[in-house]
Amino acid sequence: VMNYSLEAASKLLQKRGEWDKVSELYTGFVKDKPDHPTVVSALYWIGKAKAREGKIDEAKQLAADTIKKYIADPHRDAVEQLITQLAQLCVKKKQVVAGDAVPGSGTGTSARPETAAPATAAPPAITDPGAELDRLLSSAANEESPTAKARIVFAKAELARLRRQPAEEKKNIAEIATQFKPEDLSPFLLGEAGDYLLGEGKFDQAAGFYQRLLDDFPKSQMIDYAYNGLGELAYQKKDYQKALRYFNDGTEKIAALSKLKDISLGRAKTLLALGKLDEAQKAFEQVASVREWRGEATAYSVYSLGQIAARRGKWAEANAYYQRVYVGYQKFLPWVAKAYLGSAESFEKLGKTQEATNTYRELLRNEKLANFSEAVEARKRLEALGQG
Repeated sequence: VMNYSLEAASKLLQKRGEWDKVSELYTGFVKDKPDHPTVVSALYWIGKAKAREGKIDEAKQLAADTIKKYIADPHRDAVEQLITQLAQLCVKKKQVVAGDAVPGSGTGTSARPETAAPATAAPPAITDPGAELDRLLSSAANEESPTAKARIVFAKAELARLRRQPAEEKKNIAEIATQFKPEDLSPFLLGEAGDYLLGEGKFDQAAGFYQRLLDDFPKSQMIDYAYNGLGELAYQKKDYQKALRYFNDGTEKIAALSKLKDISLGRAKTLLALGKLDEAQKAFEQVASVREWRGEATAYSVYSLGQIAARRGKWAEANAYYQRVYVGYQKFLPWVAKAYLGSAESFEKLGKTQEATNTYRELLRNEKLANFSEAVEARKRLEALGQG
């Protein structure tokens, strides 16, 4: 109740733009409850308030000091939030202008303009974000704790992400996933490491990180990484009943935050794999209807609604879904390619051979789809229709 009240008061003050009072609110909380589990989150908000007030250097130092204090404790799962904040503050462009003293005058104010020698303004120096982050976290970098070391690597990954250096970001996340044990990591890093390994197809290794998160941090805000990851692993292994249990738990047992979209989509595709068409349709419609999730998840969902209609033999309805994908979601090429094939097949089932032929040819004219397996299938279908 206390945390809810604190958050509600903070939101009201933020809405009013009263960031000085936000800072006072959380400062009072930290003073009264210095050992409370959410103290790190409170310090994050104090730093954010200072930054909004233009006190960037104070915000940086507060974040750095807090990180260094708690960096070796994996149970303080807001430390990564502070690391991200510090990286963001370091990346913000800030010019460090050289002193404006006139040469030979001793100070910048004693020389008179009419008698002073003309000065050449020194170009402003830009602080390198990487060097500044290293400086602020220098003592923490010498920590022997594996948790601390992993978090330092994460700081580098975050800096790379913010500087739009995806290869460097991936390299650092890979280091966390492969050079540290699950017991070394905080909830957030367990989730990140698990997701990296899942994406690399290293399922058994990924399972260890997700299971550690589920077993040791059941009340963490990052617990949805575990439900989604373990559900996806079961799905990939075609253990659909097990996958459905994890995805259902991820929507019913917890209030999923970071992974709600993924869990919802995972549940929908698992229901489809189990042949539960009515439930799958409702689940995909729900994903497709969420405006904030617009993107690949929408394309996947609309395509899947086409598959459901096709399984029911409703070919005109299926075709409408497929066409919606390749017309409205052209950015997501894998689903566009699948949708073209689905649409052409629907036309064939409806006895509209010319329309099917046109659709196959339209797929083949799209140069972006040339290397997809669906292009090979389209050529085969055209030959079968005598149109090769």
